[in-house]
This record gives sequence, structure tokens and C-alpha cells, in this order.
Amino acid sequence: MKESSYIDKLLLLLLYCYVFLAPFEDLLDYLYGIDTIFKPYRVAGLGILILGFFRYWKEKPFFIFPPDKILTLFLGYGMLYTLILYGLGKEVSLGQFLNTTIQITFLFLIYLTLKRMDIPYRLVPRIAGIMSLGIAINAAIIALDFYIFQLSSREKGLSDNSNYAAFGMAVAASYYLWKIIQNRYSLFKLSSWIYSAMIAFLFLAILATGSRTGFLLFGIGAFVLMFGLQRGVARFRMLPYLTVVLTILLSSSAFRQMISSTTTFNRLEHATEDVRVPLAKAGVEALWHSKFMGIGVAQMMDQKNFKKFMAPVDERLVRAIEKRKKGLGLHNMYLELTVESGIIGISLFFFFLYRVLKYQFRMLRTASTASADGKNGPSPRAIHKMLFTFFLLALLMGLTGKGILGALFWFMYFLASTYFVEEPKETLAA
Repeated sequence: MKESSYIDKLLLLLLYCYVFLAPFEDLLDYLYGIDTIFKPYRVAGLGILILGFFRYWKEKPFFIFPPDKILTLFLGYGMLYTLILYGLGKEVSLGQFLNTTIQITFLFLIYLTLKRMDIPYRLVPRIAGIMSLGIAINAAIIALDFYIFQLSSREKGLSDNSNYAAFGMAVAASYYLWKIIQNRYSLFKLSSWIYSAMIAFLFLAILATGSRTGFLLFGIGAFVLMFGLQRGVARFRMLPYLTVVLTILLSSSAFRQMISSTTTFNRLEHATEDVRVPLAKAGVEALWHSKFMGIGVAQMMDQKNFKKFMAPVDERLVRAIEKRKKGLGLHNMYLELTVESGIIGISLFFFFLYRVLKYQFRMLRTASTASADGKNGPSPRAIHKMLFTFFLLALLMGLTGKGILGALFWFMYFLASTYFVEEPKETLAA
């Protein structure tokens, strides 16, 4: 991106707005009851689509990253198959199908448009930093409502997005840890203290969500960055600090009591097991029913279909969902996509994820180790260590999270599967 024209600068500004606002995707709805399609991040995304189309429509193909053709095939197959089911007279909720399809198409077009912007490596840490700042502010609102105003996140505010919010916090914590690593673990730098404070704050915010998944992702991100992607003695430099922190936390009775009061097996009444267990059983039942061909896009969100497959497993869960008058997905992106699009659909999606992972592995080995900004900034290889961690957390979150309808998930896919541009030295010098 040359950033020379007015449109290029405006597109970059909209990108910053989009990544800053994306973490707030569910906050208005679940915390304050404001349900609107004109959420701030969507307005920024619409601007990206409009300006990006006119800026690049003659210059570049849509599929800058070749595996995106596989992703397009996956989405197209799911939509076509659902319409075929409807045409055959099968029970298909067109409302759920259209609502989900519109959202996915919107996120996918933004994903493709951003890839055509030729974003240079030097801007990637800035983009990640702006996104992490948005996540941190989102976390601050959640923590304020929980710790100060005493609103239980499992009962009000985060009833459907606690894991999703915690996923964002784990991503932001990984970014701040990456910055500390770039400082060579120097605790004598003010920035390192600030980043450490942000990580500690995000830890408390994850606790407010009550998300065990969030804690797990928090730890995995730290482990991968400190041990999996470092070499030699560098991987052990933060081990003493980590040991001290864990010792203090685990020896604190107040901390253990707080965990027991915020982390529950189930947020629904009279539950005897984790909600994911009956959901998984219902998903398997739906797969058998469709002979592994799928029941159609978003059809498990439909009240009738949900009741049909869940009733034989757990009637109390069916009544609880009917009582709150809101659909419930399977809380596992991979199982949900398999139930919706069948073996053919999930195979295409897994092939896309495999190609992205293969690309990141290649970049971890071959990307330049010279500074990306011509000064003392991080190298492309260091940047890919951060991006690989982001992508890994998104893959793991798919086992329990919101998945393909989440803006942050699509943005992780965008960052992990984009050919970033190394600018010429004369450009950097200018």
C-alpha cells in the first residue's frame, strides 16, 4: 500500500476503525440490550467494501491468496446445498439461512477486500496493537460491570459471548507478551511494565467472563510464544516471573474462591453436566439423520430443528432454550459446520485451514530477519510468530467458540493468510 492517494489513506483509517471496533461486536446487544444491524464495526466494514471495490476493481483479482478459492467453494457449496434441500421440500428455516448467509458474505467480502490492500509488514504490529487496544477497552467494560457493578457475566451481559470475549482477551494478551519479547524481556523499559500490566489486567478480565476456555487459550498463547517459537536461553527468560505469578495465584484462597464463583459448568438452570456434552450429542444425532450430508446452513439455530435433535438427548435443555427465546448453536465451530454442510463442506474448510497453516509454517522458516521498518522494529519473521500464535488460538477457539459468524475469527484468518509486502529500502528511507 503506497498510502499516496486520498482513498488509500481513508481505507487504512477505516481498517484501523474496523479492527478497533470488532471486539465490541456483541457488547451492545448482550450487555446493554441494543440489538441493531448497524453496529459500529459493520459501518466501518461497509466503508471498506465500498471504497475498496472502487479502488481495486480493475487492478487486482479477488483471490490474492490462492487457497481463498477453496474458502469460496466451501461457502458456495453450503449455500447451494441448503437451497437444494429447500427445493426438495426438506424442513429448512429460510430466515435463519438468510440471516447467517448475509453475515458470512459480509465478513468474507471484507476479508477479500483487505487482502487486496498490499499492507506492508511495518503496519502489521500497528494493526495488531489497535485491535488489542479495542479488546482491552472491551475487557475493561466487562470487568467494570462485573467487579464494580456486581453484574454476573454468566447471568447478564455475556450470556452468549463469554468465550468469544475471552478469546479476544487471550489474543490481546499474546500481542502484549510478543511486545515484551521484542523488548528482549527487559523489565527496565517502561513499555515492558505497561505491557505486563495489560496482561495482568486481561487475566482478571478473563476471570470476570467465567470462561475456562479463555484461561486455556491465555496459557497456550503464552506457552507458544515463550517456548515454542523461541530458541536457546531466550525461551526461559520469563520462566522465573511466570513461576512467581502462578505461586501467588494458586496460594491465594481469595483467588480460588473467585474462580469457583465465576466459572460454572453450565449457565442454564438445573444442569447436571457441561452444556457442550448434550450439544455434541445432538450434533452427532443430526449428522446421522442427514447421512453425513448436512442439514443446511444455520439450521441448528432454528428452534424446530434444535428441538428435534436435542429432545431425545436432554429435554430440560430444550425447555431452557425455549424459555429464553433465543437459538443456541453447538458451541463447536467444526461440529456445527459439519452438521450444516456435511462431510464435503467441512473437508473443504479444513483444507483451507491446512493451507493457511502450511503458509505460516513456511513463513516462520523463510521470512526475512531484517527489521520490517528499516530501523529497530520487528522483522517479518518475528511478525509471523505473532500471526502464527493468533491463528493457533483461533483454531483452538473453534472447538468451543462462536466460529464463522465472529468478526474476530475472520480477522485472524485475514492476518494469518495474507501476503504482506516488504517495502523497498528507498521507500523506507523516505
